[in-house]
Amino acid sequence: MLDTRLLRAGAVLAGAGLALAAVGAGVAGFAVTRAARTWMRQHEVSPAAIAADKARRVRHATTAGAQAWRGYPQVAAAANGAGR
Repeated sequence: MLDTRLLRAGAVLAGAGLALAAVGAGVAGFAVTRAARTWMRQHEVSPAAIAADKARRVRHATTAGAQAWRGYPQVAAAANGAGR
């Protein structure tokens, strides 16, 4: 025979554990959100502006690299004296 008192006690304890875990996750989420907001306020430049600057730098570096790659045979020939 199944002891229903133990079954009920287990269900109550599991429910209480789930509620406690949900509260813990909420508190942790609040702490992370608060820390992120504080970190963002401390910086003079927004994360979007930093990302835009990095993207601009990548575009310029890519363009310079592509131009150097296309011009490499002429530069190498001139350095070896083949252009004389």
